[in-house]
Amino acid sequence: FLHIFGGSANFVEKNVVMEDEQLTLLQLQEMIGGAVKEALPDLYWVSGEVSQISINSSGHCYIELVQTDVSSGRVLAKARAIIWRGRAEALLAYFRESAGSNPQKGMKMLLNVAVEYSAAWGLSLIVYDLDPRFTLGDIEKERQKTIRKLEEQGMFELNSSLELPLLPFRIAVVSAEGAAGYGDFLKHIRQSRWAGSIACTLFAAPMQGEACAAGIIDALSLVEEDEFDIAVIIRGGGSDMDLKPYDDYELALNVAQFPLPVFTGIGHDRDYHVIDMVAHSWFKTPTAVADFLIGMFENQWERLAELGARVSEAIAGRVNAQAVELSALEKRIQYAVSAMLASRENALKLVESKLENVNPARIIGKGFAMILDKDGRRISSPQGLPAEGTITIVMEKTMLEYKVERIASREFGE
Repeated sequence: FLHIFGGSANFVEKNVVMEDEQLTLLQLQEMIGGAVKEALPDLYWVSGEVSQISINSSGHCYIELVQTDVSSGRVLAKARAIIWRGRAEALLAYFRESAGSNPQKGMKMLLNVAVEYSAAWGLSLIVYDLDPRFTLGDIEKERQKTIRKLEEQGMFELNSSLELPLLPFRIAVVSAEGAAGYGDFLKHIRQSRWAGSIACTLFAAPMQGEACAAGIIDALSLVEEDEFDIAVIIRGGGSDMDLKPYDDYELALNVAQFPLPVFTGIGHDRDYHVIDMVAHSWFKTPTAVADFLIGMFENQWERLAELGARVSEAIAGRVNAQAVELSALEKRIQYAVSAMLASRENALKLVESKLENVNPARIIGKGFAMILDKDGRRISSPQGLPAEGTITIVMEKTMLEYKVERIASREFGE
């Protein structure tokens, strides 16, 4: 170590080291501290990833920085950074105002530090300043990297290509149980007239922080185990740093490949996150998701009402058409019946006329007589006369009965 910083060490090849050649641990540590201070006297801007961060009761902020190999994830370097209480409050407030949250595990930070070496605590980086723009820029770089990777894998059209149910009755909601966004979502559903038709089941998950992305993935895996029409991921907004998990690659991949249509309502107006890009449909707020679902039922109700009106109109039109046809048919039947009755009446009159012409009473009334045998049968020729017995001669208002004793006949004209 001394050799690295320009110092020297004499190694005495002796079996016994003389007392004046010995160093105590403190002396060695102080020598190291002096060498570090001499070699690194200035302030340096150092970037690294936060692996641990804490603020103790005294107000000092301790940050463990690491640098890892991108391909293997192996830790290449590690150091402790300290923001003393006198600067911690101001610097953390500045970072929080710029980035939207306090420094968190997994963030990459750019710190202005002095290198110190303590005999008791070893090497430390004392933080004098920080640059939130570096952290935000790194987050955006990671976001763009995730977007490009998902595009290359063809993930952006997968979930949106799923057919949306005509009426989503069973909805799986991924949110935090006490979240205001979840409460607003339920309130809108329950205040609608379709509250009895829409069944919402909560799958609780942390909606921010380190466990957010993994928690939502676990909740979605539970949703797959049951029967639902759609899945909804909602929360009530937050800062850019709070919403960073919604740009997570693994979470976006799970949403893109999810077997049900996924709606997102993360509660942010300015931009939308990666899971919004790969979801079936995204909305600015949880209440906007609820309004859309209610609107689906309203639209179908209006369609049914319109179809009902069209069916009623069609039935009424058909009934009217049938009534016209029946009226025309009735008239035709009446005409046909009248014609048939008239024809039958004329035929009957003709028959009556014919019968009247051959009516014996009419003939007799004209001065003719009719001869009947003893059985009342008419005798129309001499051959019908009996050789003996009686006959009856019917004349107008008179019936004469004669006994046949002899038959004499002669032809007309003789």
